[in-house]
Order: sequence, then C-alpha cells, then structure tokens
Amino acid sequence: MRLGGDTLSRKTTLKFNRPRSVTPLLSAAGLVATTASLLTPSGQAAVVSEPVTASKVTVTTGATFVAPAARNAPAYRGQVASVAGDTLILAGSPGWTANQFAPVNLNGTEFYQYLVILRHDRSAEGPGNQGDWWLVDSNGTGTLTVEPSGGPFGTTASRLGAGDTVEVIKLPSIKDLFGTASTLRINADTDFDDTTGDYLRIVSGTSFGSSIMYHDGSVVSPAGWYFDFAEVGDGAQVTLYPDQAIMVFHQGAATDLHSSGPLQSFALTHYLVAGANALATGFGKDALLTASGLQAAGFLDTDFDDTTEDYIRLVNGTSFGSSIMYHNGTVNPPAGWYLDFGLDATAALPATAGFILFADGAMTWRQPPPFVP
Repeated sequence: MRLGGDTLSRKTTLKFNRPRSVTPLLSAAGLVATTASLLTPSGQAAVVSEPVTASKVTVTTGATFVAPAARNAPAYRGQVASVAGDTLILAGSPGWTANQFAPVNLNGTEFYQYLVILRHDRSAEGPGNQGDWWLVDSNGTGTLTVEPSGGPFGTTASRLGAGDTVEVIKLPSIKDLFGTASTLRINADTDFDDTTGDYLRIVSGTSFGSSIMYHDGSVVSPAGWYFDFAEVGDGAQVTLYPDQAIMVFHQGAATDLHSSGPLQSFALTHYLVAGANALATGFGKDALLTASGLQAAGFLDTDFDDTTEDYIRLVNGTSFGSSIMYHNGTVNPPAGWYLDFGLDATAALPATAGFILFADGAMTWRQPPPFVP
C-alpha cells in the first residue's frame, strides 16, 4: 500500500515467523585498511586485509530511519566443492558442530543467525552473481543448507557451484548495535508501551511491522529486549539483514550510536519485490547512483513521474523526502538520474539511512561497492 499523503503508515501490518531482520545504524566516518583474522576451510586462522570502519550515527528526538555501515567478520571463508539442492558441500574439512549456524527460536519467533554470501564467482553456475546471499537453515560438519526459494529471495543455491568462494557471516544483532543493560545506547522503556519513549519498528514496504524495545523491568520482568512484547533476552540473537533499515523512535537529547567492524568490500545483492521495498545499501559509504548497478537491474522511469514505475523516496522522520528516478529521456531529455526532477549525475544513496525503493516488478539488484576495496 502506498503512503497516505507523504507519511509512513503507523499501522502494524506484519508479523514475521522468520523476520526479515531489522538492520541498524552506523555512519562511516572513513575507510581504514586493517588486518582481520578469518577462518580457512581447515579451521586455522588466515591473515587477510579487510577494510573496516569506526562509525556512528546521531539519533535525534523523533524518528530516524537508520541503516548499517559495517558487518561482522566472516566466521568462515572457503570454497564450494559441490551443490545438492539447497545444500552446499564445502571443500576441506571445516569440522563444524552440527547446526552451529542454525536459526534460534525466542519465545515463538525464529531468528536466522547466519548468512552465506558468494564472495568470488568461479563456477559456471552463475557468472556475475557475486554478492548473492542466502540465510543458513542448518549445517553439518562440512555442509550448509540454506533457506530455499520462499520469502523475498526467489532463488535457491543452484546459482552456486564448485570453485565458488563463500563466506559465512553472523548477522548483526540488536545487542551489537543498541547495546543492552548497562551498555544500552538508547533510553530504556519504563511503561511497557511500544508507542512511547524509545523503541524500534521494523519497516515493511511503507508500513510499520514488529516493535522492539528494551524494557527496564519495572512493569514486567525481567529487564531486557522485547520483540512484539515477547521477551528475547539481551538482544544478541535478534538479528538484522545486511540491507535492511530500521526506524528508531527516540525521546530526549540526541544520542550517538557507535560501532566498528569490517566493511562490505565486494558486491551485495538486493532482492526486490514488486511494490515498496524498505532497505539500505549495506555499504559504509554513500553510493553514487550512476555506478550503483541499479539501472542495469532494470530500474527505469519512462513517464517522468515519481509516483509510477520505478522510483526511490528518501525518508525524513516518518515522511517521504526527495525523490530519485532514472528517466530514459522520452518525456524530458536527456536520459539520466533525476533528483527531485532535476538532472543530477551526483545523486547518491546515503550510507547511514534507509530509503524506500518502489519497483514496478521484482528485480535482482547486484550493487558493486561504492569505493575501491
């Protein structure tokens, strides 16, 4: 459903049995090359160079649609030996514990914990699909079974093949980004009400979905994070997707949310459905649209109208901000990217904020990194 006027609907329309995460905050203060330790297929540490960021985003009074700039370091990096249905068989002997990467159930809601992402595409199964990712459903000592073609992906693991290099990455959590107990970075809730004080809301399309808050234990116990009023502990297992944004409602003085970690330094795929997609780029630097790969994915306007076909709306609080579209020049030459109907070759998507992308049909957007790794 489109907006009522230019304001995001506050109606809670969705509950997720397996929530499409809740991505967080963080603004990239700069890119710094550093050394990170990864696990090789043999399970031994390998030293590689990975760009990282020390980042923050300021949350002011009211609503802020925030997005991630950093990710967790890979728990594993190795090559695919073969694929059988939705199961990857990894080369070597990782020696994992059975289901160490599996989802967890918290008070009736199941949260994915890890994703597997294609880092280097070397097989004949899907040339050019670096950055495609899948949620991990289960694992054996040397296998990964991923969520199949349901949900937002519309794909299976069939685009992976022998020789591809993949990474297994822990999804960021509410605890990682907002803290918990004495490390809490927003105000604790005191009245067990997800419409007052500080709270988080998942954005699905142009409507609000599930609510998340840290309650101080004064109305119900224990103190901790609550997802749709169900207690979910310290938030460490309430996870967020790599390209998802979350709305933060904050009262009082502005506060900074801090984090640091590796940057996404290779392509990241966005799986877009027809209609409104609430998302973020997943990168730690503003993404110039001329180099974003979005036009190549089929994103196109033909009628010079920012309410039809494919277009983007930035978000200010709970209202729409500027509009962005790629017009083919048929109504208003020349062809190019237009920001608020003005031709603008410098139009970019922010690293630290979510936005709404309206798509005329489903598309797979493989976005290259907006910086040289």
